[in-house]
Amino acid sequence: MNSHDQEQSLVSHLIELRSRLLKAVLCVLVLVVVMFPFAGEIYTLIASPVLSNLTHGREMIATGVLSPFLTPFKMVIILAVMISMPERSTSTHTSTLWFGCFLLLAWLLKFRWPL
Repeated sequence: MNSHDQEQSLVSHLIELRSRLLKAVLCVLVLVVVMFPFAGEIYTLIASPVLSNLTHGREMIATGVLSPFLTPFKMVIILAVMISMPERSTSTHTSTLWFGCFLLLAWLLKFRWPL
């Protein structure tokens, strides 16, 4: 095998990678556009367990100027990425993947879980 065949093989792999990345990004963008009008409802649904466990008289507050807008928007983006992920065939891999995604979601939204 000469170097020209190896180079062409690398180029074909890069073209395949580019097409797969474009499909993945397009899928995420379509899901974000579809879910964005429901960002408030999605945020309320996901935040309801946190709100129900707060003590009486306490509430969640926004710590930044743009937080009331950005937090539901970030949640829609993360949910779109999670939905567009391919599912594994083994249930252990799927549950590990979902657990990792929820940990990432909690970290990105900067929730402070009580110990």
